[in-house]
Amino acid sequence: MKALVLGGLGFCGSHLVEHLVRIGDEVTIVDSGLRPTENWESPAGVSVYREDASRFLGSTDKVYDEVYHLASVVGPVSLLREPGMIAKSMVEDLYALIDYCKRSGSKMLYVSTSEVYGGTSTSNHEDDPCIFRPAECSPRMEYAAGKLLDEVVVRNTPNLHAVVVRPFNISGARQGEDGGFVMPRLVKQALCGEPMTVYGTGSDVRCFTHAKDVVRGFVTALRKGTPGSIYNIGNPGNRITILKLAQAIKSAASSSSEITLVNPQTLWGPLFREAYDKIPDISKAISELKWEPLIPLEEIISDVVDEHSMVEDERRKVNNA
Repeated sequence: MKALVLGGLGFCGSHLVEHLVRIGDEVTIVDSGLRPTENWESPAGVSVYREDASRFLGSTDKVYDEVYHLASVVGPVSLLREPGMIAKSMVEDLYALIDYCKRSGSKMLYVSTSEVYGGTSTSNHEDDPCIFRPAECSPRMEYAAGKLLDEVVVRNTPNLHAVVVRPFNISGARQGEDGGFVMPRLVKQALCGEPMTVYGTGSDVRCFTHAKDVVRGFVTALRKGTPGSIYNIGNPGNRITILKLAQAIKSAASSSSEITLVNPQTLWGPLFREAYDKIPDISKAISELKWEPLIPLEEIISDVVDEHSMVEDERRKVNNA
């Protein structure tokens, strides 16, 4: 199988590339490389094009069996850098990909987001309404609305073999904290002995899913899912509040850091918005795809702590040399 991964140098993309190589696919990465995953090199035999996805798709005559579309700005802090341009880039890349797939006959996986649900206190099913609150207009809302628009375009386009996935709180090794992702940020703070900053009251609920489980779900959805369908990919068994997550990380890292509650807008400015509870209903993925997550939260935390511990050890050796 020949697979093209748009955004393959990113955190989730790098895990997807590794998974595809592991199962014997011939893989090509297209990534602008603006924020590539640190300390990761693509496996031997993988072709890498460091360019804009739209430009590559418009000029290539190569044919791929499958295209995985992960190219997008991600992270609540990263979104603050591009207000007003987030949805534009999403739509432009998507139309370029649709044109390519219709020309080549390639199958497409569109990676959306759990943010499209708008946030509720109950678990989210694919058939639930997506609720946006105009009074809370923000870059995060633009991101969610842009993803939802892309979903509609994908499903409305005739003669297109495409499947949509909505992942929930992906984490694991190699996820950087600079985009605003909570687990690597708290782990780094714990290991450095810094205050562990928990936003608001810390009562927001997340269901963290290891990147390895997520990318396995991506491939399964494209190969076994019904074209035009949407599938939640997440781990409801890893449900936890952010405050309890901080406590678990502090224990796993054997840290003496103090856990402090802060207003995130004092750190990131008035455009910052924290997400509502994110709880996936994955019954559709289980029944139709025969996919389910395997990696528990404790292992995800350990994975992130171990990686950051090695990075911190190397940094100390360099500083002490």
